[in-house]
This record gives sequence, C-alpha cells and structure tokens, in this order.
Amino acid sequence: MFGVAIGTSQVIIMYAEYMFGWGNVESSIFISIINTVRVFNLFLVLPIVTRFFTKQSRRAWAIPGSTKLDIVIIRLSVFLDLLGYIGYASAVHGSFMILSGIIAAFGGMGSPTLQSSLTKHVPADRVGQMLGATGLLHALARIAAPTVLNLLYSLTVGKFTPTIFVCLASVFGAALFLSFFIKPHVGFDDSQDDE
Repeated sequence: MFGVAIGTSQVIIMYAEYMFGWGNVESSIFISIINTVRVFNLFLVLPIVTRFFTKQSRRAWAIPGSTKLDIVIIRLSVFLDLLGYIGYASAVHGSFMILSGIIAAFGGMGSPTLQSSLTKHVPADRVGQMLGATGLLHALARIAAPTVLNLLYSLTVGKFTPTIFVCLASVFGAALFLSFFIKPHVGFDDSQDDE
C-alpha cells in the first residue's frame, strides 16, 4: 500500500493534466485537498476510532495478534483505495477526480494500521527485526513502484490512459479478497524457538 501511494502520486497528476487539461494551479489544489484529508484522517479519525473501539489487554506479556478492529480498518482502507482507483479510472470530470482522491486518501489509514498489526504478531524482542524488514520493503517500494507505474503509464497514455488505475484497482481487489482470510488474535508461538 505504501509503495502504491508513493508511486501513483506523479501518475495521478500527469493523468489529470492529460485528461482534464489541469495546470499547476489545479494540480496544487488537488494535492492540497488530498493531503489535508489524509492528515485529518491520520491525526483525528484513526486515533478517535482506535480510542473508542480498542479494549486494553489484561495480559501485557501475551502476543495477541491483530485485533478485529485492526482487521476491519485494514479491510476498509483497502476497500476505500479500491474505490478511489476505480473512481480515477472512470472519472470524466476533474471534480470526480478530486472526489476519488478524497476517497483514496481515507484509505491511507491502512498502512500504519497494517504496520502496527504486524508488530502484534511477534515477541517484543523481535519487533525491531520486523520493523527493519518492513523499512527495507518501504525503501525498495520507493524506488521500484514509481519506476514501474510511470513506465506502465508511459506505455498506455493515449491508447487506454486509465490502464494504470485499472491495474491498481485489480491489485487492491485481490488484496481485499485476501484480507478476508486474515484471522484475529493469531499470535507468534514462541515455544518453538526454545527447543
């Protein structure tokens, strides 16, 4: 999810400029609206939802695994991203493009929730390893995702310009389907490492 967000930002602007004749002013307004929604979502909505729907664990030593709330937030975020990319692909006017961007921006709570969820599946002494591995994947995504997505866009612009968004919607559709196989409260069994 993180790599897609990094990789699509340039493509979304180029797409809007090509399809709707946007200039610097319209693109800047679009980016400002999307980033404002993303900040609002991550600094207000996500903490409030987490505060009201999270129960404190009585066993601090337990490795709880993802909670039902984590899984619901991840699924909702992937669904909102899916809707956003479908909206980008089918946008016939700039205002619909902005609406799709707002919907996709609300999907931005998935990445931090997913990373937080991953830390609930490993013992405390291995959280650093897990965060290091995800940091490496994020760094690789910052390089690979823009390259691949810009290449795909350059190959399809003028032929079937929304191809990039159709492909991304397909990826998020598959991710949404697979997210229904995630089970809550499945933790790491540390007893196997002691043997």
